[in-house]
Amino acid sequence: MVGLHQEPENCSGMAHFLEHMSFKGTQKRSARKITESIDHLGAMINAHTTKEYTCYYVTVLPHSLNKSMDILFDLFVNSVLNPKDIEMEKQVVLEEIHMYEDTPDEHIHDVFSSTILGDHRLGRPILGSSESLASIDQKAIKEFKQHYFNPENLLVSVAGNIPNQAQLVKKINEYCSFKVKTPSFETYNQVPAVDSKARFISKNIEQVHFCLGAQGLSFDHPDHYKLTMLSTILGGSMSSRLFQKIRENRGWAYSVYSYASFYKYAGLFTVYAGINKTKLIPALRLILKEFQRLMDTPVGAKELRKVKEQLKGNLILSLEKSSSWMNWMGRSSIYFDRILTVDEIIDRIESVTVQDLQRIAQEVFQSQRMAVTAIGPLSKNVLNYNQETLDSFLIGSKLDVLNG
Repeated sequence: MVGLHQEPENCSGMAHFLEHMSFKGTQKRSARKITESIDHLGAMINAHTTKEYTCYYVTVLPHSLNKSMDILFDLFVNSVLNPKDIEMEKQVVLEEIHMYEDTPDEHIHDVFSSTILGDHRLGRPILGSSESLASIDQKAIKEFKQHYFNPENLLVSVAGNIPNQAQLVKKINEYCSFKVKTPSFETYNQVPAVDSKARFISKNIEQVHFCLGAQGLSFDHPDHYKLTMLSTILGGSMSSRLFQKIRENRGWAYSVYSYASFYKYAGLFTVYAGINKTKLIPALRLILKEFQRLMDTPVGAKELRKVKEQLKGNLILSLEKSSSWMNWMGRSSIYFDRILTVDEIIDRIESVTVQDLQRIAQEVFQSQRMAVTAIGPLSKNVLNYNQETLDSFLIGSKLDVLNG
């Protein structure tokens, strides 16, 4: 359980880089041996880094569970971190950063996070930067691993057809008995400051990609599923308000959606669209008016019922795979210290009222909590907007101040 919160100030991207290095070889297996052994078992092995945890996982048939688990724990615990491999992998991650920056419909979300969260660690990109990547060396990465890759900071989640559960638990306990020199780790619970901000980046591409949103709620906040429902109504499906008004009714965008991001001590609410530069300001106006509509007018009973059924269906269908259950149990344990049941979530969804949704909209869609970011062929007028002009725009009291 390690992410951006624990990374040294000068080594942003360390958790993600260590994820890469774990697959470069161990004391028992070379990188090629790891992949060949997994392929021979008909298994799939991978990892991913989020802003608050790193997940190493393997998907395998039941009869190969023990062998695949030995490989997974081996690369997690015993990676050799060879200096030559570190320098080579830095080039690989640098290209990953470049690829990401060349994909504006993805990159804009990191720009939005860093803009609205400022200096808070959650505002950093998971991949780090070319500058922070250069600071990573064998000494730094070994110290980082010794601090955070230890049994006290490890959560194991297993789902699927388990032949012998008692035997599996015993084996996992054996794997988790490894010792480290420095088993302490930093906890980080700073809540981001609330501030309205804006950032525009000029780039010679076809579309303007923008995010407009606000600071949201933490993962364990009692209004978690109310905000999720609000996001679904606004831009969570093809029948959502923004999809219908921006794409279907006006043809302004191919991709437009909203989503809520939940973290341990913070959260974000984001609307994204990729749009022609001439439609940027009209689209922003329309989205802000939809925010205001949710604050002023309760959602109708029919729309509320539709979105409840949509969320329940999405929840059940998303858990059809054992890998989904593995992730469900892991995240639930991290953020709630227990495993939430599907029935609990359904009950929480069913309990939401139209008054709840209106209250959440009024709490979240406040101008001082909001930010707007954009990348693309922006006009000089837009690039020259100052914060005061944008504040007036976000407040909604002077929607005509933007004429770009």
